[in-house]
Amino acid sequence: MVKPKTIDSFFQKKNIDNSESSTPPLVSDSTPVLEQRPYKSPRIETKEVFVTSLERDPGLRPLMWDYPINQRDEIRRIYITELYNPTCTVLGKIIEDGSTYSQRGEACVAYNLLTSFEFVFILHLLKEIMEITDILCQALQQKSQDIVNAMHLVAGTKT
Repeated sequence: MVKPKTIDSFFQKKNIDNSESSTPPLVSDSTPVLEQRPYKSPRIETKEVFVTSLERDPGLRPLMWDYPINQRDEIRRIYITELYNPTCTVLGKIIEDGSTYSQRGEACVAYNLLTSFEFVFILHLLKEIMEITDILCQALQQKSQDIVNAMHLVAGTKT
């Protein structure tokens, strides 16, 4: 029997070394330098957010805009992934022990939707899109960015 995937498995870092070796290079050595894609801008590294340092109680934790701008998406992702498993657990208990049929039925529908492939796929797709746009946004906000290089970054992100 195949072990079902959890939402945490979708948020694992991809192994770039394996993916590059399996795909052919986009630009050959015989291509003139002018036709090659523009160089990638360096990724802005942020301090790692530790899951254990985040406050669980919404009343006690700092507001989202109190965090540095470049860490807000990471913190949101951590909160969402940490809420996913407990939410599924609570819905499972309501399905088993709900006091009314309507409560059990609504919990069952919500559980089925949360654990559906479509929901997890859309959540994963949105995460990937937000990562790409976050990198582009950080690169475009650098003061050293000129308009020509910015246009190349935007064009490279579209493809």
